[in-house]
Amino acid sequence: YETNGRNLITGDHVLPKDSLGRMFSIFDVLDTAGIGIVKFILPDLKYHEIRGLMPGGTILYFSLRFDPISIPEALQSLKSKLGELKYVDFRSENKVFYQ
Repeated sequence: YETNGRNLITGDHVLPKDSLGRMFSIFDVLDTAGIGIVKFILPDLKYHEIRGLMPGGTILYFSLRFDPISIPEALQSLKSKLGELKYVDFRSENKVFYQ
């Protein structure tokens, strides 16, 4: 879901190329980890982030500013707890915050 209120037409780019590549890398990380996402939300572009909503309601926050190379290890360590968490925030490079 794109929440920027833009009127996109066929052929428009939703994101710049560098952010688009990082978004696809995030999709790959989640797919490889076997993490199911109900929907992805692309908030205001000025935040350079994407959010993933899991079936149980947990929200995963990702930054589109840097490569998600550190996410797989953190995601695996939290995988068994994901259903119990309110959110997991991967928007800081090499750090993870959760509640």
